[in-house]
Amino acid sequence: KLIEYYNGCKLFALPSTDPRREGFGIVPLEAMACERPVVVTEIMGMAGDINECGAGMVARCNDKEALASSMLAILKDDDLAGRMGAEGRKLAIGKYSWRRAAEQIERVYRELL
Repeated sequence: KLIEYYNGCKLFALPSTDPRREGFGIVPLEAMACERPVVVTEIMGMAGDINECGAGMVARCNDKEALASSMLAILKDDDLAGRMGAEGRKLAIGKYSWRRAAEQIERVYRELL
């Protein structure tokens, strides 16, 4: 059912305000895997990756105007939203897939042996 919700939206926003509670942000990652552009705040652990690859927009924490303008920019431009969604999927699969995570954990274990 969750995939249906992601696929039913034009974008996903997670305006996190507390890095102690919302450090990494698996939920935007799920949205990106469904090719949805994301709007997050700078405290998200993957904010730099999102910004760098163009998978969405990163707003300053507690800046509701920046959050709203980022969301509106994506909603008003279908081409931009499509490019961001495609880049987000590439990022999710290329860097954050379960396979990739398992490979990184295995590499750490092998280094410890």
